[in-house]
Amino acid sequence: MALLPRPCSQCGTVVRNSYLCIQCKRKREALRPSRQERGYDYKWQELSKLARRLQPFCRLCRSPYDLTADHIIPLSAGGQNSLANVQVLCRSCNSSLGNKSKKYRDWE
Repeated sequence: MALLPRPCSQCGTVVRNSYLCIQCKRKREALRPSRQERGYDYKWQELSKLARRLQPFCRLCRSPYDLTADHIIPLSAGGQNSLANVQVLCRSCNSSLGNKSKKYRDWE
């Protein structure tokens, strides 16, 4: 199913597959801090591997595929890179939660 053309939300150029045109996407990415500046450095990668090894399934949907480590309290909200502040989610569940505090217990 083809998407209907619509204006870019920044500059008004007609686009088909997104809410931003290519030029506006590039400008937006250029303004975004790097992964390391946002706190996702080598230590985070090692912590992520450890969390996924300890819990090899998504905490929400129990899927064992495409797992990511996720901050319960985001770094932008004062969270830390520690095992106590990490949960394992599949990419789909992680994307659906967005950037908000998201603590889940096994019985919820």
